[in-house]
Amino acid sequence: GYVPLYAMIIAGWHPLLIGGMLVAVHSINFAILWAITDRILPSEIPGKAALCFLGVGLSFVAPIQLTMLGGTFLDPITSIFVLSGLWLLISNTNNAAPRTAVLIGTAIGLAAGLKLTNLLMIPALAFAIEAAHDRHSMRAIASRFAAYGAGVLLGVTITHGYWSHELMRETGNPLFPLLNNIFQSPDFPAIAFQDRRHFGDGWLGVLTFPLTMLAHRGWVYAENIVADVRPLALCVSLVVAAIWTATRKREAGPTTPKQREALAIRALLIFVGVFYLTWMATSRIGRYALVLWLLVGPLIIAVLVRIRWRIVTMSIAALTIGIQLLFFFNTGNLRWTPAPWGDQWMDIRLSEELREKPSAYLTIGTLSFSAMIPYFNEKSRFANIAGQYMQPVGTRMTLKMREFLETTLPLKAIFVATGSDAEQIREELRADVNATLSLY
Repeated sequence: GYVPLYAMIIAGWHPLLIGGMLVAVHSINFAILWAITDRILPSEIPGKAALCFLGVGLSFVAPIQLTMLGGTFLDPITSIFVLSGLWLLISNTNNAAPRTAVLIGTAIGLAAGLKLTNLLMIPALAFAIEAAHDRHSMRAIASRFAAYGAGVLLGVTITHGYWSHELMRETGNPLFPLLNNIFQSPDFPAIAFQDRRHFGDGWLGVLTFPLTMLAHRGWVYAENIVADVRPLALCVSLVVAAIWTATRKREAGPTTPKQREALAIRALLIFVGVFYLTWMATSRIGRYALVLWLLVGPLIIAVLVRIRWRIVTMSIAALTIGIQLLFFFNTGNLRWTPAPWGDQWMDIRLSEELREKPSAYLTIGTLSFSAMIPYFNEKSRFANIAGQYMQPVGTRMTLKMREFLETTLPLKAIFVATGSDAEQIREELRADVNATLSLY
């Protein structure tokens, strides 16, 4: 997924051009969101284009989305495939054709292969496929699931097949380091790796999380401040719409355009609900749920227009956008590490010795410095011994780490020293690095 980005960087493209290309690709999400909004709105509703614009606008102001727009995160690219699969699903409600399920599965499989965290969406989309159908015979369900599964396998193979093969050859785990409790690679603990940085509220947090997302502080569901009022607005809209629907008679008879729209909304809500629960149980890292935050906009509009009170729809949508913009005003820059534009996307300057002579480099800390590797001599080797994962010492040291330390190449350490007192920091870090390395 990062190959096109690095190809542009290595080719020496200007950062504005690279950023423009990334924005253009990421913006495909909004074209698909427009198509999704158009599909779930009543076909005869007046001002449909304005409502689609409002729905996409509500998606655009998602703080997680704005944090990543035009940046190097992979999530805004994988979301294109997921949203495409969802659009294909809601465009074929009550269509039991296996080829449709294959295409939907391939779309989510492509996303999962590009970034493995998207594997968590596969069960949610399976539930959504069934929610998009009124006919649920065992034969039809089995046929759809088999076709969907085949599509998922095809998609994952296309985007991750080569890397799975390489990881299996190098580590013995095709999804390294994930699910190592199953694959038992000797290069990582035999655990199901899980990032739990954003856990804390238990299962009660599942119900209160839309309120928690209003908090104007970091480390709620991202490292930076990404307060978001839109999920709470969606919850309020669903309650209001449920009350309205309870007082109305359900239309009977053959499948009508209105019923197809209802099936489409039901499928999206089931996908959102199942994936939300899965996400809350596994990571609660906002970037991994980008698709959820993008779908909030169209769903708010689609749910509110069912009330038939246009003033309510427009008021809640406008109020939501207004509050979100106020959040942005108070937050300031949403980027993780904002920096002024320069002549290079990554300004990496290496001495001639580092460029020309191979060495073995040790990194200490959560940064792997992998983005720098193409600038070093191609025969250089790199290992992170502490930070990403604390390499064991003594007899428990992994074979790969032992071979790395026994290299005949010069052994060097990479660490960060910034600011006006960089020299003092460098000396302090040098002592810390030497203390850590002395264990090995």
